[in-house]
Amino acid sequence: MRKELSEKLQFLDRKPRLKTLFLLLFRSEGYVTSESIAAKLSVSSRTIKSDLAELKIALADIGDIVAKRAHGFKLVIHNSQLEQHIKEIFQIFPTSKVENSRDAHVLYILRRLLTSVQELRMEDFQRELLTTHSLTEELREVKKMLERYQLKLVTRPKHGMAIVGPRFKKLMLTVRVYRYFDMYFQTYSGISRYDELFKCSVEDREKIRKIVLVSITKSRIVFSDLNLERFILYLIYLRNNLSKEPFDLPDIPFEVELTDEYRLVVEILNKLSNVLSGFDFSQEEIILLSYIAVISTDLYRFADCSTENYNALIPLAREGRNFLMKEMSRYLRVDFFEDYTCFKDSFKIMIPISLKMFLGVSDSIDIRYRDFSSSNSNPVLRFYIQALSKKFYSQFGYEFSNRELDLLFTTFLGVLNRVVLDVRRLNVAIIAIDGRLSTQQLKFNLKHYFDDFIEKIETKTLYELNFLKEKQYDYYICSGIGEQLTIPWEPKYFVSDDVSEFDYDDSFRKIFFDAYSYDRILPPISISQTEVFGYPDGDVIDVEKGEVKIRFLIHLDSENEEICVYRDHMSQYIISVAVDVRDNFQKLKMLFNVLNSMVEASDVLLKENVTYRDLLS
Repeated sequence: MRKELSEKLQFLDRKPRLKTLFLLLFRSEGYVTSESIAAKLSVSSRTIKSDLAELKIALADIGDIVAKRAHGFKLVIHNSQLEQHIKEIFQIFPTSKVENSRDAHVLYILRRLLTSVQELRMEDFQRELLTTHSLTEELREVKKMLERYQLKLVTRPKHGMAIVGPRFKKLMLTVRVYRYFDMYFQTYSGISRYDELFKCSVEDREKIRKIVLVSITKSRIVFSDLNLERFILYLIYLRNNLSKEPFDLPDIPFEVELTDEYRLVVEILNKLSNVLSGFDFSQEEIILLSYIAVISTDLYRFADCSTENYNALIPLAREGRNFLMKEMSRYLRVDFFEDYTCFKDSFKIMIPISLKMFLGVSDSIDIRYRDFSSSNSNPVLRFYIQALSKKFYSQFGYEFSNRELDLLFTTFLGVLNRVVLDVRRLNVAIIAIDGRLSTQQLKFNLKHYFDDFIEKIETKTLYELNFLKEKQYDYYICSGIGEQLTIPWEPKYFVSDDVSEFDYDDSFRKIFFDAYSYDRILPPISISQTEVFGYPDGDVIDVEKGEVKIRFLIHLDSENEEICVYRDHMSQYIISVAVDVRDNFQKLKMLFNVLNSMVEASDVLLKENVTYRDLLS
């Protein structure tokens, strides 16, 4: 339905005034007079009435324009499903895939400021957004976004506000706030000047896409899907750039003309010029587009990260990489330089960031990237990534985007994931109450699925065990029939008679959890009746999951080890964590596993005694 609706509304692209009129009526909750509409569109009331008549006929399948004497006109959509689809197409109000109303206002204000040829006042935004809200929070978010591009929002009394700064930075931000990665590429902002910047026919867009894809496929350059769409958007924008005003590119030490990305851009433009008009770009435009290509390149081969390919970016990328790894090592008390994969991957991340640092922009994929971000897993590591980001900003003046924070998160998480925990191989006895033959399948499956955890596995009868002078086994496993008998040996585990071989992993996980020796390596978990306050030089990490709130007080080089849980209320906890993990990746990984489980399975913390087995198995 949405695709059909989008096609029915395409006529509005050919008639900007009708499109503006449609959006104005759609956004309005009540009636709007022709006089007020005429004032906003700078036309006569008579013209508006003529447009309303035309629009009423064109929208017959979608809705109706109702007139009411002394009140004005109102657009009534036939049903809520159509109304919802219109909201999604034009990105007006919040849906599951579209930002909330505040984000939508921020987006609108940014687009309006970036494309306006004159200063704008607060009243302009309030009138256009049909709100009496002060928009103070929205303007604060706008200024934050501008700061990432070293742009300023300058306000002149009695005149209004305008964005001031180099034109190439305004261009990069203009592209960032465009919604390009969607099911249908048509994106209507309700701002005709903004929409004109990205105007391109379906036929031309497909020709551009095909040429870009073929050219990239034959080169060493690789773009992600998101970056590919953004690169195509830059091509369309620059093609529509009729003013040809200079972009104020800075003089930086990076020689982009020596890169494969530059050669790729030149090749693409030459091919496009042969089939389409408007791609005779200036040298400055080619340089800018080459910068975007470098920023967009997916550097998955470490061999490509060379001085030959990226000249002046390499020393800065190396400095940034070393800073990140050094600081994370300091935070978590282990040496991340020992992990060569992390060493390489963080360097790959830093190369495009280094170019953005030279350009003075904290640019990234469009601001809806957060829709693609991972869930709030491993909150403790995320805390340290955020701390690392702030430290990096204070040192280099570059603010990581959400996407870059996710890349750093997965890079350092990968180090922990690659740590293979040592296991203490267990001695297991299978008690043959009903004869040895009945235990053969059980013994076979245990050896098949848990061989790495087993030192030896033997079948014994109860009377054989009674003759042993000392305990020789870590676990005693018996069939379900044994639950009706008195078996003195501990710890024992009864196997359900109907367990299938496919259920062995889940059924025996608790047994072989002991092989990891959490109880021997980490301090016992205690429950405190009095509030705990942590350590003066420790870290305070607040985590919320649903109604549960947990405050971790973390000290990672404490010689007096403890993990103490204080229950403030049924769903509020203060957990003091004093553990010495210095130079011990295994211990750090085990601790993070425990802290993550405290968040994910917080109901376990309500027990009178909390064990690692309760949390992790």
